[in-house]
Amino acid sequence: MKTDHLSIIHIIDEYESLRKGLKFIINNSKSNTAPYHNLNHMLTVTRHVYNALDYMFMLEDERVEELLLAALFHDYNHSMGKQTDDINVAEAKKGLRAFLTLEKLEMDIEFMESILDATEYPYKLHFRRLNFYQKLIRDCDLCQAYEYNWLQQCVYGLSQEMGFTFKELLAGQRKFLQSITFLTDYGLYVEHLYFKKLMIEFKILEDIME
Repeated sequence: MKTDHLSIIHIIDEYESLRKGLKFIINNSKSNTAPYHNLNHMLTVTRHVYNALDYMFMLEDERVEELLLAALFHDYNHSMGKQTDDINVAEAKKGLRAFLTLEKLEMDIEFMESILDATEYPYKLHFRRLNFYQKLIRDCDLCQAYEYNWLQQCVYGLSQEMGFTFKELLAGQRKFLQSITFLTDYGLYVEHLYFKKLMIEFKILEDIME
């Protein structure tokens, strides 16, 4: 695999649609600096999608570019806790459609919107109803929890958006992580690599916050 050697910027640079998409998001999305659902999160999920496809030897799949672009837009104009997630998903779809229209890109918008639908949380689509690509985006969205900046992004950031105290969110995040069921080989691989380490770090932080 080559993913260990590619930054998200190099991944985006491989696809003209992603290059243009990133510029569009930077110039137009109102949630780029959100505490959690920000530009960093959208880029992180996109990187995990690419890494997952590489891990599963699927970078030649005909859906790769559409899947990556959907991942890049999946939290476009997020309301940062002010609206329910169906509204957030609708906003992401609106932004994606505006971008495709502006750039005159002929892509399967219905497929891409089905990817966005799979990210709505709490989940409305049962995992048994998801196709492979929807399972993949859902797993990659969850992989944010295993990033180096989980404390700032997932605990502090979500506490700010959801209106909880840091300590309340920390307890909730532990329960959330312990309840996750990954749906793809890549998700299970990431969990195997990082779950135990993350739980050790959680315990340290919990002790600090006592």
